[in-house]
Amino acid sequence: MDLLVKLLLKANVAWINAHPNSPFSRLMMKQRGPRTDVARMTRVQRLASALSFLLWGGLFLGLWLLTAYLTFGLGWLSPDNLVAQVLIFGLALLAGCGILGGLYLLVRVIV
Repeated sequence: MDLLVKLLLKANVAWINAHPNSPFSRLMMKQRGPRTDVARMTRVQRLASALSFLLWGGLFLGLWLLTAYLTFGLGWLSPDNLVAQVLIFGLALLAGCGILGGLYLLVRVIV
């Protein structure tokens, strides 16, 4: 099965390279979204982006702490409630991404 998938992918890439002007090839080769290459950003852009990431991370950290306090501290939500578990996990993930992304950009500003 692995060999079949690899052969189909290679055939697909070969067809895209052979027909660069077809709508499918243009769709597959198109860059999506803005460029987020940190190496090409100025120091001010990196600092602004780092502060934005840290602020969003702090907001999600605060929401995570509030949800955890309401669930485990006050007992308003049951810890076995699926909504509470998804909120706690999702907010922790968003907070971690924001804070780690902000710290990474701050290191790139300094270095």
